[in-house]
Amino acid sequence: PLRKAEELRGGTVAVSDRLAALTLVGLRFLRDLGLQPGREVDIRVAGSHVNAIQRVLAGEADAAIVSRTALK
Repeated sequence: PLRKAEELRGGTVAVSDRLAALTLVGLRFLRDLGLQPGREVDIRVAGSHVNAIQRVLAGEADAAIVSRTALK
């Protein structure tokens, strides 16, 4: 498991939609931590929050940017 967002360097983050507001906020958060999405962190569009979580569970992504309600 990841303990710090910085550990995502060289990894993959799954998102529901590249232009979704939550995705844009999450990508800004990564940039604020000094990570460059698309260069230092691979961004993969999964199509939905549930699919993004499934990518993490399947080992296809190291993390996902999803709504808290998707976890319920």
